[in-house]
Amino acid sequence: MERGSLIGDIREDSDPNPNVKKDSLQDYYYFLNEYSSLRCGSIIIFGRKELSEFQFTVADMPGEFEEWICIGKIDSYPLYINKKSG
Repeated sequence: MERGSLIGDIREDSDPNPNVKKDSLQDYYYFLNEYSSLRCGSIIIFGRKELSEFQFTVADMPGEFEEWICIGKIDSYPLYINKKSG
C-alpha cells in the first residue's frame, strides 16, 4: 500500500460549543465550534482545547489582549487575528 504526503488535515470536534458568540470573529468562532484543529502544510490553526496555551505571545503585539488573539502558527511564528476587524 502506497502512502502519499499529507498536505492538510481538518479534524472535526466531537464536542461542539453551542454558546459560540457572534461578532467580527464569527467565522473563526464557527471554525472553533466545528473543528478541533486545522493543518495546511506549515500553517496550523489551533482548536478550542489548545487555544489558551498559546495566548502568551499576544503580549508582544501593539494593543495586546484587547485587540489580538493568537489563532495558530506558521512554521514557528504566531498567527494572529484582530478581535475588532476579524
